[in-house]
Amino acid sequence: MLVFIHINKTAGRTVRYILRSSFGLHHCDVEPWQGEWSDQPFSTDDLLRLRKIYPVLESIAGHRVTGFADLKENDTKFVFFTFMRDPLKTCASRFQYNVQFRKKKNLVFEDWIQQDWTRNQQIKRIAGVADVNEAIRIIREKKIFVGLTERFDESMFLVKELLDNRLNISYRRINVASSNALAQSLLSNERSRQIIIEANRIDLELYDYV
Repeated sequence: MLVFIHINKTAGRTVRYILRSSFGLHHCDVEPWQGEWSDQPFSTDDLLRLRKIYPVLESIAGHRVTGFADLKENDTKFVFFTFMRDPLKTCASRFQYNVQFRKKKNLVFEDWIQQDWTRNQQIKRIAGVADVNEAIRIIREKKIFVGLTERFDESMFLVKELLDNRLNISYRRINVASSNALAQSLLSNERSRQIIIEANRIDLELYDYV
């Protein structure tokens, strides 16, 4: 079973489109039983409940699918993959998304960036903690394929060739911002750029590794 760890703002919606197109009703975009905003990782118990609705599954994907929560099921081989993106661009895009699409027009960047969930969020989806060594251990142990958003087509080609050749990797881009002006303004301003760097130092280490 393909297991896609969907990290925010890394072209994950496009990957999920590819999985749905490839596997149809044998794919499921999943959330933990506790609900989308519980921040609990998708677990073995969640998978067992899901099996009652989807007895035949070829792939699952979701924001709460992680590298650190073990999934166990008899006679099922779990094949993990995810995408990482330049952490500076990812962080700026997440702030822009909150302002533009969640309509948080009064959101102050300096306040937003101080919240734990905005900092080093890519490595936390893989390892559960902001620890490069732990993330590398999990990636190696579970053989997690890590693609790069900046090299999306090449990465998806490798996913198909190395993980599952049944994938139809033709796609249309999903959830693309109409304008990146706000994100670009944060990255071009030296002060805000340094704040983003400081908030994502560990993500940057892992990004350089992969």
